[in-house]
Amino acid sequence: MARVLENERILMEVEERGSQLVRIYDKKNDREVLWNADPAFWPKHSPLLFPMIGASYEKKYRVNGKEYDMPNHGFAWTSDFTFVKEGEELVAELTSSAESKEKYPYDFIVTVGHKLDGNKIIVSWKVENTGTDEMLYSIGAHPA
Repeated sequence: MARVLENERILMEVEERGSQLVRIYDKKNDREVLWNADPAFWPKHSPLLFPMIGASYEKKYRVNGKEYDMPNHGFAWTSDFTFVKEGEELVAELTSSAESKEKYPYDFIVTVGHKLDGNKIIVSWKVENTGTDEMLYSIGAHPA
């Protein structure tokens, strides 16, 4: 279920799946701003790319001699985040799990914040290594 945040200028919606922006509506100009995810062309709106941006050779990589499968752009965009704060800001978290460790062997928390400031949307990311091993990652976005 998408969460809504709005002010006098913008209405936006953020989904649990991937903590993805799924709607940005410009009230002043009466128009949708974000891509509508038409499956005939590209069925996404604004996926979060973590722990990898892009693709690895044959969708595999190695850590400490062990091979892991990694989908293009990582797995955060297909993972369900948990909203931990709602109100003036929407904050959602993704925490490592047994399932994530099958693809990425690290303990982590990824926190994504969305808030409005006039006609601006401010998106913040925080990546915490909650384990003891050095954690390699990349993070990015693919808004349309």
